[in-house]
Amino acid sequence: MRNDDEIKVLYGLYTGLILFWIWVAWITGMMKMSIASVLLFTFPILMFLLAMWSADKETEKSSEHFFRENRLALGLVIIGPILALFGKGYTGCPRLFAMAVMISIVLNLASLIDIWVPDDYVYLLRHIKSALQTMSITMIVYAIYLVMIGCEGKYFAHA
Repeated sequence: MRNDDEIKVLYGLYTGLILFWIWVAWITGMMKMSIASVLLFTFPILMFLLAMWSADKETEKSSEHFFRENRLALGLVIIGPILALFGKGYTGCPRLFAMAVMISIVLNLASLIDIWVPDDYVYLLRHIKSALQTMSITMIVYAIYLVMIGCEGKYFAHA
């Protein structure tokens, strides 16, 4: 179980991450497009609120269970060429699509940086890595969504 000081740090971290995500969503126009993109925008916020809610219940054992492996980097290596193929038929805003993909890649790469800290702060790095990966995955899904709605609606109509 986390002590009160660690819980306060996690609350501050996730509050900052929510504000950062709102800024990212604002610069990419995610909140202005459609109901589907707004729902996508809320996903990381809901995950961050869930992490805040469960911060006092987390133990080292439960924390280690979720952070054993990192397959997100491998996933981006696979999905990168797929997005490039999708992007060729993209009729929407190429700048927005490229921005969403680049933000996803930057967030993913940031989550891979190993920062050596005292054992007392390892929990914090695990939460940061998880949050960066959540935002990265959401941005990739957003890029795919942009392709699908930008290809003259042939995949699905606006929600």
